[in-house]
Amino acid sequence: MWFEDAIIYQVFPDRFYKGTSTQGKTTLAKWEASPTTDNFSGGDLRGILVKIEHLQRLGINTLLLNPIFKAATNHRYDIINYYQIDSLLGSNDEFREFMKSMHQQGIRVILDGVFNHCGINHPFFQDVIEKEKASPYRDWFEVEGFPIISDPLNYQTCGGCYYLPKFNFDCASVQEYLLDAARYWTVEYHIDGWRLDSAQRVPPTFWKSFQAEMRRLNPNIFLSAELWHDASQWFNAGIFDSASNYPLREVLFDFLLHETIDGEDFLYEVQRLYTLLGENAHSMLNLLGCHDTPRIATLFERKKARHTLAILLQFCLPGIPHIYYGDEIGLPGADDPGCRHTMPWNEKEWDIDLFQLYRDLTWLRRQYRALRAGSFTPLRAFNQMIAFKRTWQEEEIIFVLNRGKTTGKLTFPTHSNAQKWKQIYPERNLIEAMGNMLSIEGLEPDQARIFRNA
Repeated sequence: MWFEDAIIYQVFPDRFYKGTSTQGKTTLAKWEASPTTDNFSGGDLRGILVKIEHLQRLGINTLLLNPIFKAATNHRYDIINYYQIDSLLGSNDEFREFMKSMHQQGIRVILDGVFNHCGINHPFFQDVIEKEKASPYRDWFEVEGFPIISDPLNYQTCGGCYYLPKFNFDCASVQEYLLDAARYWTVEYHIDGWRLDSAQRVPPTFWKSFQAEMRRLNPNIFLSAELWHDASQWFNAGIFDSASNYPLREVLFDFLLHETIDGEDFLYEVQRLYTLLGENAHSMLNLLGCHDTPRIATLFERKKARHTLAILLQFCLPGIPHIYYGDEIGLPGADDPGCRHTMPWNEKEWDIDLFQLYRDLTWLRRQYRALRAGSFTPLRAFNQMIAFKRTWQEEEIIFVLNRGKTTGKLTFPTHSNAQKWKQIYPERNLIEAMGNMLSIEGLEPDQARIFRNA
């Protein structure tokens, strides 16, 4: 499927770029202002189009948008109208042109599908508040009593958040309503995929119906679930193509940031994860940060070399690289709302070396299919050093990383017939193999090297 070749760039629309000179529909914060839970910065669909050259420079071929439907908040997970683009972002007609432009530039678009819950201002929930038991939407939500109150809550919500009432999936009308909304965007606007928010909170029976309907409309559509833990049961049920790879993120951070595991533990945990995932390991979203986590630049603030190693592993381990906007230029930020700062467009404020690293790695991904779809073989773990291989047909890539002190001579098996290996990162040169053994000398602290069979 196409998504195994994807390099995903996630945009929080309000904070990326303000393409319209003025909306006149709400008070906007200054672009440079610190993000809050309530302020709007004015980023919009046109702004993404204006900055499409940035995506192209970076080597992006897939765009993931946080919710873009009508809502009351800047994050728009509180949807009011599932059939309308939020007016601060643009219009439905503008989104149609947006999709055409993206596809003309070879960029696919994934939308954030928020189907577990809606916003408190959704007209159906407002009808229940007003008419109570007489509302035709009474059974659309899980309400314990009337009048509806938020303190204490007497209606089911997402995560106890009062303004996110949860849909009742025992109601057939709810399921058909949500399926119809998904049909609308899939058919009318030719979107390429859905990122499915809070997937574990929705019954698998609905997701099975959702998957069958989306596949009927577009056999190549990409369905990725927001799941924070083991996703294998969902794959075994044949429901999703992908999920957010938070378990891999946790192992990466344990190895490189917290140093609670060594190289041997790291390869063991990664291999265990891939055994659970099977072939779906190649379609997992390898993320280091997103709108729900602290920025990677802040987490690795005093460990820049480790920051680099984390990105290298993100791109070279099985899975789809998932870049959160701004991470490619070192944008800092703590937990929400700090991780949702506006994108700075003055390149003097960027970490240019970091930006070039991302460009180099997107090039490597495009150049070598082994990094996109190749098998994964651990080669050796020696204290703080790891080595593994990715293989696709005759193409072989070996990745070597040292988290510890400068190494002496390290020798490990290649499980290959290749007698020469070309180093393709960071510099380029040839090294000789001894039979099926490869020796590397003087690997510096927090350094990685990547080789391919010559």
